[in-house]
Amino acid sequence: MELPLLGGGSGPTVLLCAATAFEARLLARSVGLAPGQRPEPHLGPRVVLIRVGVGVSRPPALPPPGVPTPVTAILGVGLCGGLAPRSAPGTVVVATAIQDAGGGKRPCHAGWGALAHRAAVAAGIPVVGGPVLWSPRLLLVPEEKAAAAATGAVAVDMESGPLFTIAAGRGLPFAALRVVLDGPGDRLPPALPGLLGPGGEVRVGRLLALVVKTPAQAISLVALAGRGRRALGALGRVLATVLAEPQS
Repeated sequence: MELPLLGGGSGPTVLLCAATAFEARLLARSVGLAPGQRPEPHLGPRVVLIRVGVGVSRPPALPPPGVPTPVTAILGVGLCGGLAPRSAPGTVVVATAIQDAGGGKRPCHAGWGALAHRAAVAAGIPVVGGPVLWSPRLLLVPEEKAAAAATGAVAVDMESGPLFTIAAGRGLPFAALRVVLDGPGDRLPPALPGLLGPGGEVRVGRLLALVVKTPAQAISLVALAGRGRRALGALGRVLATVLAEPQS
């Protein structure tokens, strides 16, 4: 899939920022940006989807060259880890604030959050609102998640902190609209962090080596990918509704 992908309505431009190719590909289809599809015209914003990489270690040029202006918002979208008991896999998370490890909180844009919450409720998709903790690494085990949950955050991701900083530096509102991949009691395969490149691509060589050396982990990763597809399908339905709304 070529990124950025452009489509959508006739209003101002909104940037969707996903970390990995897996997330970007599935969400692009949900909002009508898949290659070969012609997005239906509507009164909502133009939509640009870009892949920013895991943890946004190298901040992208935002907005990307050639994107129609004005750009009016940056939305961080994709998977996250659930921290609160009600943040089970498949639950859409609407961030009220982005929280760091030191307890600092930066409020997200309430209007985008309200739209997403209403869309999830109308679709019958579980949704939770609250602070999202930014972490520089994946939290793999329940003990790490319990410590993070003690901060009051309902979910954790690796991109919202840097994306918030980028948006603030450009004077743009930011919202994080995500969906839970792993709940507070779930363990992630320990090989997962090493399988993702900084640009969000899968390191195929390492994946093949994992299949040979530890097939049990490979099976766990396949199951996790299936859960991720289902979760991103739910988030995609919410985003499609939100992005069809005219923006004031």
